[in-house]
Amino acid sequence: MTTAPNAPANPKASRKILVVEDEEALALGIRDAIEHAGHAVSVALDGDAALEIAQGGDFDLIVLDLMLPGQSGLDVLRKLRDNQHTVRVLVLTALADEEDLIRGFEAGADDYMKKPFSPRELLARIEAQWRARARSSCARGVSRDIDAADSTRRFVMIRDARGANARNGTKRNGIDYT
Repeated sequence: MTTAPNAPANPKASRKILVVEDEEALALGIRDAIEHAGHAVSVALDGDAALEIAQGGDFDLIVLDLMLPGQSGLDVLRKLRDNQHTVRVLVLTALADEEDLIRGFEAGADDYMKKPFSPRELLARIEAQWRARARSSCARGVSRDIDAADSTRRFVMIRDARGANARNGTKRNGIDYT
């Protein structure tokens, strides 16, 4: 069973989250908690539906169980990453030993939570994913080679979190941007 995105509690919500959990009552509880926090949520109850919905949607985050009917959560994650899908993925699973954790991260997970879990911790980790995404967007450097009088110079521009620019050879807030 899958459900389409539900109307978020906050009409300004622009973040879309896919919850992939095979235990329907738990999936709906997670959905309700995330919607209450103001996000739009879709739910998939098996790996095949998860992959289909994820590839067809523009999600900001996937909360993914690993033990699913059909394709496993690890299979879903690997296929998304093999297809260059860059959506952030938070694994939420009962598989809690170190090897499972490592397999999850190696498959491309951005975070890993063990069941049983606290809904408050889940929401805090979701918010941490937004902060990490914002930091990576702000810190993304743009570089280009410029040929000037037969010598190539590399200029790198980095936009800091305030939107100010730092250029090659300058120092701002104790950080050398050379």
